Amino acid sequence: MNPNKFNNKTTLVKINGEIQGIKKPIDLRIKKERDFWEYYLNPMKHQGTYSPICILPPHKDQRLKNQEATFTLHGECIYSLDGFESLNNLLHQIFIPYKYLKNIRKELKKKGIIPSFIYPGLDGLCQELKEEA
Repeated sequence: MNPNKFNNKTTLVKINGEIQGIKKPIDLRIKKERDFWEYYLNPMKHQGTYSPICILPPHKDQRLKNQEATFTLHGECIYSLDGFESLNNLLHQIFIPYKYLKNIRKELKKKGIIPSFIYPGLDGLCQELKEEA
């Protein structure tokens, strides 16, 4: 999923008198953006149907920071992303055959992408030790 293309399609706001899509993820670490999109954060307080949006969450957790996390908010909409036909060309699911996993993990390890980096703390360290055993 490309959050820039996603939000450009799902978020229509008036900018300088012109209706445009937001061309980046909404950064909830910035108070102004958090306040503007508050109706997604508290959908029970606000009536209306909203399309999902991509957000950058506050990186209060090292895991979110290391994974460069982007999430979707759906407001009061309860449908999953694949329920939006207009978004089908923006969502991609990648199936990796099991026989390639060992080589992929090896290549990722060369680049420093290891369980203890992706999952800082005991969880990642234990997973890493388990894989090496």
